[in-house]
Amino acid sequence: NPFTTNIDGACFMTDQETPAAAGCIAIAIMLLFGRLFPLCFMLSGGFVVWNGIEDYQHGQASHSWPSVQGWVQESKIRSVRSHNSDGPTRTHYAVQVVYKYEIEGNEYYGSKIRFGAMTHNQKNEAVSEHKQYLADPRVTVFYNPDDRNDAVLVPGIGGGVWISLLIGGVFVLVGSITAFLIPNTLRILGKKIMELPDAD
Repeated sequence: NPFTTNIDGACFMTDQETPAAAGCIAIAIMLLFGRLFPLCFMLSGGFVVWNGIEDYQHGQASHSWPSVQGWVQESKIRSVRSHNSDGPTRTHYAVQVVYKYEIEGNEYYGSKIRFGAMTHNQKNEAVSEHKQYLADPRVTVFYNPDDRNDAVLVPGIGGGVWISLLIGGVFVLVGSITAFLIPNTLRILGKKIMELPDAD
C-alpha cells in the first residue's frame, strides 16, 4: 500500500512519502465532502421538515381548539432583509404580536399568530394586518387544551408550512444524492491519480 493507517484511521508516512500524503489528503476530503457535507444537509433538512410537520399537525388541530378572550400587549412590524444570489437586497415585513390570555384564573402569554405564518412582500400588506391589532386590543385566542402555552390567534395553517416541507425535502434529497455521488466520484478520481506514473 502507498500509505498506512493506524487503528484510529490516522495516516503516517511510509517510504513512499508523496503517495502517503496524497492518500491522507484523499481520506480527509472523503470525510469532509463525502460524509460530513451530506450529513449536514440531511440533518438540516430533516429538522426543517420536522418543524413543518409539527406546524401542519398543530395547525389542523387548532380548528377544534377551545378559545378565550385575550388582550394584545405589544404589536409591531419587523422588517427582514434578504440577499439574492445576483446581489439585490429584498425586504420582507413580519407582524409581531404579544398577547395575554387567562384560563381558569391563570395568565398565559403568546406570540404566535398562526402556524406557518409567512412574511409580507409589501409593507402595506403588513400594515393592513397590523392595524387590526391596533384598532382593538381584544383578540380571540385559540389554545391547545393539552398545552395551554401553545396558542394562536388564527387557527389553521399558513403557506410557510408548505415552504418548510419543500425546502427541508430538497435539503434531505440533496444530502442523500451527494452522500452517494461524492464518495464514488472521489474513489474514481483517487484510483486515476494513483495510476498516474511517478514524476522523475
